[in-house]
Amino acid sequence: MTGYDYGSARDWARFGLLRLWDGVWEGKRILPAGWVEFISTPAPADNTRGYGGLFWLNRGGAWKGLPEDTFMSSGFMGQHTVVIRSRDVVVVRMGPSPRDSTPYLTELVTRLLAGLPQ
Repeated sequence: MTGYDYGSARDWARFGLLRLWDGVWEGKRILPAGWVEFISTPAPADNTRGYGGLFWLNRGGAWKGLPEDTFMSSGFMGQHTVVIRSRDVVVVRMGPSPRDSTPYLTELVTRLLAGLPQ
């Protein structure tokens, strides 16, 4: 996939849930075992620990207020699918943003998490 794929918010939520549930959908393994660990592990050449297997990571703590295990895919003009495995949460943002929407998204998800039970 690329940052220019089309889908509804529900499609992107399913995309995130498949990663949240370690590649298993309705009891059937769709992604290979170990795939989610691969995409959420920092790439060896990235000293910031902010990029894994085609996903952006919070392993270096760049997204203040979000758990370190947060990872996300980023699409065209600020569309994101955020996965937080420790909180069992997927957040999809579909709105277009001509500028970097990551600070807005981080604030939004931080506030959402504050309202959810631990």
